[in-house]
Amino acid sequence: MNMKKISAIILSLFAIHGHANAQSTDFDNLGSDLPKELLSNWYWKLNLGRALVPSVNIGQNTTNPLVQSSLIGDSKLNTVGLGLGWQFHKYLAVEANYKKLDAMVLKDNLNVDQNMSGKMLDLNLVARYQLFNNIPKFYPSVKLGLSTTSLSFQDPIATTLTYNYKTTANAGLGLNYLFDNNLHFGLDYTRYNNFAGRGINISQFDLGFKYYFK
Repeated sequence: MNMKKISAIILSLFAIHGHANAQSTDFDNLGSDLPKELLSNWYWKLNLGRALVPSVNIGQNTTNPLVQSSLIGDSKLNTVGLGLGWQFHKYLAVEANYKKLDAMVLKDNLNVDQNMSGKMLDLNLVARYQLFNNIPKFYPSVKLGLSTTSLSFQDPIATTLTYNYKTTANAGLGLNYLFDNNLHFGLDYTRYNNFAGRGINISQFDLGFKYYFK
């Protein structure tokens, strides 16, 4: 390889490096660097919450029709959740969330306690809008979507695990606080009807944060 080709390669590398720096500067000033801008539209969530579960008869155990299981009174269960979202518009985002309930205790007609655990997998369209001009760091949100909910519990006679799944619509409200451009705090409410197809209606309250990849 002669010196002319080597010089041409070196000049090309300097030109590419200078173009990349110019794009970075443009992004810092104008937000025009598309790859980094796309990355900044994604965020992840961590939620800690409380689920309010009313007393209800969940019906027959699918593996043992003789067992009629009921929730013991009203239950207040702790929950933990993780989520991933994409803010594809200033006012609109798509979110996927996974939540896990603490164990619920059931009493059946055989006077045997059972531990039943619940899980939720949500996919939502979230709309947010800045309503309060005098307090711009707060903004409300509304969400609509689908939830796949599941229950698993131990059969006291057959000693086998029973699983129930159901996909239903969900809806919710939220109030968020913009701590800075990356970190948002929020309080959310979600309603789950006919949880896992067992006629359980759960009101879920979550307190957590969102972190934007900027």
